[in-house]
Amino acid sequence: MIAADKYQNNVRYSLNDDSTYVICTSVTKSVQLKITRFFIFDIANDKVLFEDSVINGSVAWLNATQVQIYSQPGIVKGDESETAAPGSYIFDVVQQKRIAPAG
Repeated sequence: MIAADKYQNNVRYSLNDDSTYVICTSVTKSVQLKITRFFIFDIANDKVLFEDSVINGSVAWLNATQVQIYSQPGIVKGDESETAAPGSYIFDVVQQKRIAPAG
């Protein structure tokens, strides 16, 4: 599977309620940071819809089509665009975009 290729053996899978999408995550821990890399995979169409990483945060299904992504406030990645929601946000797998800040 794609997740094993990307993250080797350190992969965790979380299916949505109707098993149409899966979040694949890999956590790397250091002394002060926990980095969670993840991607959301569309099972029926066999493609990655979205990929990101969060620092000291979490990724979880909010409902069957929305994923809540939480990142520790105050940490801004250098590759984020000005329009990207900082910190926490919700990703909609149907619209394939960030729809709102979480919280």
